[in-house]
Amino acid sequence: MWIQIFQADQTMNPLPLPLKLRHCGNLRMARPAGYIVGLLKTLGVPPQMLYVRRIRENGSFWLRDINHLQVLEQARRLYRKQIVCAHPDKPGGSLEHTVQLNDAWGEIERRFKQHGHELW
Repeated sequence: MWIQIFQADQTMNPLPLPLKLRHCGNLRMARPAGYIVGLLKTLGVPPQMLYVRRIRENGSFWLRDINHLQVLEQARRLYRKQIVCAHPDKPGGSLEHTVQLNDAWGEIERRFKQHGHELW
């Protein structure tokens, strides 16, 4: 995306060089419903930990009657187990898979922290 910056004079002449904008990682973007559940499933958290018995109560993940801290602990355990195998220094490791795991875990940790669940 390119924009032009205008001078502050009356003519509003554009400066000769346009500036290139970069995407900022800090921008909050709306995520589709079930986004956090998808990330947790990516790490391998079992569905029994993510859902409750009644369908009506499965709306928002944060309103479900589940132990969110236990889910976060399980996700961390699974992340650590997978990252050891996927690390590029290991035989058969993959840099792309490591990056995906790190991104998923970072987003999970951030979202849980926003909702008041944090691990030591």
